[in-house]
Amino acid sequence: MVELWVFRHPASIWNEEKICQGQHQNAPGLSPKGWIQAERIAKFLSNHSIHSIYTSPARRALDLADLVQRHQKRTVPLFLDSKLMEINMGGAEDLTEEEIAKIYPLSWKEWIEKRFDPTLPCFLGGEVPEIAAQRLVDAFRRIAIIVQPIPNYNCGPVVVVSHGAALSFAFALIKGKSIIQAKFLDNGSLSKIVLRHGHIRIEELNSIKHLGRTAHTPKIRI
Repeated sequence: MVELWVFRHPASIWNEEKICQGQHQNAPGLSPKGWIQAERIAKFLSNHSIHSIYTSPARRALDLADLVQRHQKRTVPLFLDSKLMEINMGGAEDLTEEEIAKIYPLSWKEWIEKRFDPTLPCFLGGEVPEIAAQRLVDAFRRIAIIVQPIPNYNCGPVVVVSHGAALSFAFALIKGKSIIQAKFLDNGSLSKIVLRHGHIRIEELNSIKHLGRTAHTPKIRI
């Protein structure tokens, strides 16, 4: 059995400024609010013996992963995995929500109202949501194979740091639901998934108890 503790990255500068991040290479790291969330996550995880850390290479995810690694009581390996990146939002990236609404009014309305077609890119030049969801599920399975070469050996939880939309779509896929029904996740939230004998299930979704707040339905920030 392998248990993945999957975190959505804490609040980023572009989250606060309502700028679409996606996979944009210039997207900055965490905001002051995000660093507070990251400190709480790192402190929470310092009380657990984790096996390893796998993170998206995006700055906002790597900020958290680096901090978690430094807070561990022993040396914990950290690996960058591009398969954990956010969905590519194409022409919407590096634009404010207001700018997106003006340039792509129909696509933005469909995204906000969750009426988009998951088999097509949401924005010009972007990634297909169903493909992004499968990309993350495949990454989860690959990590499980890497960290558990011995059957029935409990290796301790593996920390995974990724992104809101891609994770939401992946979790919907795991639950056998339409991506349109995906529940968007809070910044800094923790979801726990277990992989055993090729099966994958979600044990906890969008918990923010470690942040000292009560879960709610977050607004979409990509």
